[in-house]
Amino acid sequence: MVGRATALLLLLALAGEASAQIPQIPLPPEWSNSSEFSFIQTRGNTESTTFGLANELITEWERTETKLEFGALRTNTTRFKRSAIGTADDYRVEQESETRVSAENYHIRLRGDREYSERSSVFGQLGWARNTFTGIDGRYVLVAGMSTRWMEDEVHQLRSSYGLTVTRQDDVVPDPDAAKTFLGLQVSGEYEIQLTDNTELKSTLVVDENGFNPADLRADWVTSLGVSMSEHFGLQAKFQYLFDNRPSLVDVPLTSMQGESTGKVPIPLDKSDRVLTMALVVNF
Repeated sequence: MVGRATALLLLLALAGEASAQIPQIPLPPEWSNSSEFSFIQTRGNTESTTFGLANELITEWERTETKLEFGALRTNTTRFKRSAIGTADDYRVEQESETRVSAENYHIRLRGDREYSERSSVFGQLGWARNTFTGIDGRYVLVAGMSTRWMEDEVHQLRSSYGLTVTRQDDVVPDPDAAKTFLGLQVSGEYEIQLTDNTELKSTLVVDENGFNPADLRADWVTSLGVSMSEHFGLQAKFQYLFDNRPSLVDVPLTSMQGESTGKVPIPLDKSDRVLTMALVVNF
């Protein structure tokens, strides 16, 4: 009996040593995806079609998180021009229509975060945006910095980020006094609160400053209210406020005092833009 017990203990010890030498298999990454779809169409005396799409894909493993975001918003508007030909008692109506893009906005961003402490992480982000109606044909922004989580529980989440930026901006109407490529600073904050079991409020503010021209300050504030209808479907209302203290230029026709066309002159666009969207959200 003693010999059998000794042999059993020896086998258990060898099995424990062997299992300790087996390398730990890393856990597979966790990912989540959220897609937003919006569509509005009007027909009749006026016609317009608005289509919006946004997507956010998040992947997490160990101490690393990556986030891929992209979105598109486009509106086509049809204008009618009617005229009557003939006399007041006998005439025919002719109608001409012209369809133009009246709003267009695209963006894509890729960000990676790597934790180095319980609350802090370093990150890198690369983004591209186009909004020709605000004068931007293409804007590329590279950001590198650090992020801090100030609060994270079942109800509240609060995070801030600080980084150095390299920006390349191509305008629809070139500004001879503005540099196309410049260094800058970016500060951002994200706050989320779970209002009820199925209602969530999110707010994000991103502020960019041109290091070559401090007056060139930009801000992007997005606030959304989402309501979950089921595990995978929900509704969301989103408001976006864009501010550019040194907006892009637009060419406008120049007319003399006698009413003759004398060419075009560049003038600055408005400093602010506002976008309100309602969307169906699909989570998986």
